This record gives sequence, structure tokens and C-alpha cells, in this order.
Amino acid sequence: MSRDTLRPVDGPSDWVVLPPAEILAVVDLAAVPEIPFAALRGLLVPVRDDDGRLVDWTMLASTLDDPEAMAIYWQWRRRWRTSWPIGPVANIGALRRTAAEMGHRLGPHLDELLGALAGVEGDDVLWSPDDADDLLLELDALRLALIDTIEAGPGAGIVDEMPGPTRVAGLARTWVPDDIELVLAATSSTAVVVRPWDGLVVVHDGRSLPGVVHVDLLDDPVVVTNDTGDRLELAPDEARPLGWLVPRSLRWHVRTVPLVTVWTALLVGLPEALLAARAVDRPVQFTTELPLA
Repeated sequence: MSRDTLRPVDGPSDWVVLPPAEILAVVDLAAVPEIPFAALRGLLVPVRDDDGRLVDWTMLASTLDDPEAMAIYWQWRRRWRTSWPIGPVANIGALRRTAAEMGHRLGPHLDELLGALAGVEGDDVLWSPDDADDLLLELDALRLALIDTIEAGPGAGIVDEMPGPTRVAGLARTWVPDDIELVLAATSSTAVVVRPWDGLVVVHDGRSLPGVVHVDLLDDPVVVTNDTGDRLELAPDEARPLGWLVPRSLRWHVRTVPLVTVWTALLVGLPEALLAARAVDRPVQFTTELPLA
């Protein structure tokens, strides 16, 4: 199942934009098991290539509402195929622009990889572990440059406020001040946008609320508050794009973060994926596809 940004159109006023796709760095640690996991029998769907060889086991999409089954699946899957989230596709382009703005020249391997990842929503990208050492050095140089710079301004991220085990740890979504407007999610009536100088903006029926800092979807109406105390009240169906940004969360706020924090997932997950790939001498597969049927 793809996590690409979608615009299904059924009519002149029926369309949506889903949040930018999250990239996974995937490494095969062992052969795909020929026999499905007994505890998940009936929920697994075999995936075969054109030659009929088994290449994956995916879960029925309906199991997304069964946290226990999904937890068992991911635990089993990590025995033979593991993955690291490295951030949304939109943040890759922002990283390249930020590096250029800072005057930091990306290393050749990193520049090539980031260029490929910027288009990963169309096709998966395979990356050989042969140049892992050089790429790790280039990543560390970029990390240090991001820590040292203040020219690009601070980053921003969403913090989930919901209690309990479903709460998203750390930052649920991040972005960086940029010269390019980015639509995070939208319907025909409501859009959530990151704009230069205005931060997170909610646009509803022609009215814009810039500098959004808090969203409360617990009640009806949904209440959106900005950094000057102004409020925007929305009916629950009109607030759907806000809910898509942090699935399973009904209350969250925006906070500023150090610039390097915007790309923590990439700077942590990519090195781990490269080291794992080198250890088993297998490529890293970068994809925006979820293993769901």
C-alpha cells in the first residue's frame, strides 16, 4: 500500500491531499520465510515476483485497527527484513536547499542519494553498501554543519499530547522554514500549509490562520490556536487534514527545534541501515510502500 501524496478526484469539490510520504530504508537480513507465521495465519498475504518466487509477506490492511496483530507482525518481520523511517519525501528536498543556503557542499555519494530519494515516491531506490564508509563520513559532516548553522533559522515539529501507549514519542512531524510553500494535507475546504515567515498555517474557506501552535480535536468544534491567541473553530469533518498529520492523536502542539532535529530520522536511521546492509552484504531499499495488502 502506497503512502504517496494522493489527489483522488470524484467530482469538482471532492479531492484530498494526504501528508508527504514517509521513506523507509529497508534491509533484508535473511531469506523470506516460506511458511507464514502461525499466529498470523489468515492475515498474511504472500507476495511473489514475476518468476513466482516468494519475496514478501504483507498484512491485510484491515489489521491496521488491530494493534496486537500489527505488533506481532512487525516483531516477526524484523527477524528477516527490518526497516528504519528516515523522514518524509518533502524533507529531503528541503535538506538539499538548506545545505545550499548554508554554503555546505554535500559529498558526492550523499548528493547522489538525496537526489534519488527526492523522487522515491515514483519508484523504489536500491543502494549498494559498497560505499557505506564514504557515505557515513559525508552524513556526519552534514550533521555537524547543521548543528553549527543559525542562518537558516530554527526548525519546527509537532508534539503529540495524547496520554497512553498510542502517543507518538518525540516529534510526530518536522519541517524547516523554507522559501517554498508546502501543503502538508488538504481537502476542498481546509488546507494545512507551511509558509515562509508564517510557519504552520490553516486555510479554511478563504480565511488563513498563520502561526498555528495548538490543535485540539477532542471536542466539537475542533479548536485551532495560533501564537497570538487567535482561534479558528472547525467542524470535525472540516478538520480532517489536521487529523491526518498525526494519526491517532487528538491533541498536539507545535514547537521550535534546532535545525538539525528536523532531520534526526535521516541522520540516525540511514547510518543504521547502511551498517546493517554492509553486515549482510545486501542493498538498502528505499521505499514509500507499506507492507499492507
